[in-house]
Amino acid sequence: MNVVTEVHSRVDVPPRYLTPWRKPFEEIIAARLREGMTVLDVGSGRKPTLPLEGRPPNTNYVGLDLSERELRLAGPGAYDDVVVADLSTPVSGLVGTVDLAISWQVFEHVKSLDRAFANLHSYLRRGGSLITLFSGKWSAFGVMNQLLPNAIGNRLVERTMRRRGSSQPVFPAYYDHCSDRALRRISKDWSSVEIIPYYRAANYFHFSRFLTCIYLAYENAAHRAQLRNLATHYLLVARR
Repeated sequence: MNVVTEVHSRVDVPPRYLTPWRKPFEEIIAARLREGMTVLDVGSGRKPTLPLEGRPPNTNYVGLDLSERELRLAGPGAYDDVVVADLSTPVSGLVGTVDLAISWQVFEHVKSLDRAFANLHSYLRRGGSLITLFSGKWSAFGVMNQLLPNAIGNRLVERTMRRRGSSQPVFPAYYDHCSDRALRRISKDWSSVEIIPYYRAANYFHFSRFLTCIYLAYENAAHRAQLRNLATHYLLVARR
């Protein structure tokens, strides 16, 4: 069964939904890729963010994940090196070795994002960049996820988003510091930080036209007012 995306919505979605979901993220990464770089892929496990054919020559592609099993599921050659560790725990061997750190939909699953940010800052060489997209703490689905016990929340996401048995397993989400205001606090030591808010989560209500319409009315209002702390997702680009 296909995982739910915006195409499953039962109503016409606003124009901001029409851009392919990963396109801005991938374009920003592509603009920074160089031959011979060390790239740290954070939390991608079985599905590396950059496929082999998308990496420049002589790239040292390192996978960091909490789960050794997830890294192994990526298959032979997916990573040049792997590190099994919690992002919140310092890894001395990575300090000062990384040119580019990338992460897709992982930071909402980190218990202590402030410590993770400090670790990533230390892993990057001077001038290195962090590029990541993740879910927002005060999004409708984020609030529901935080209110429900993990076991119930995970089952709900599996069923409504059709992710049971898929290649996109559901992991516990904590949303620590996953808001515009909190992100600016924990990234103050970086030389430059750009936080781009997104407002597009109608797919979570795909099973009901009525709920989708109500949700979109709320989301459209938040988008028009640029209430950045209510964004559903954030694309963050930070330079050490």
